[in-house]
Amino acid sequence: MSKKDGGNFLTKDFTDDIYSRSEIASDVFVDHFGSEMFCNLLIVVQKPKREAFLGELSGMMTEYYQSLQENEMKRLKD
Repeated sequence: MSKKDGGNFLTKDFTDDIYSRSEIASDVFVDHFGSEMFCNLLIVVQKPKREAFLGELSGMMTEYYQSLQENEMKRLKD
């Protein structure tokens, strides 16, 4: 439906579409709590690739936080 509206999915704002869906509770989003330090991040994955993505997700997050830690330690030494 959204593709027929035109535009690129990378630049389209899906906020209204997501918040208006009844099966998604609004309290799962950071915006619901008025946080100024955090923001929502939504990842769209094709159904056939969902299981593979979920299997790799924890590894991706671990690698990301390890690289952040390494960069922080380099900065502290300087």
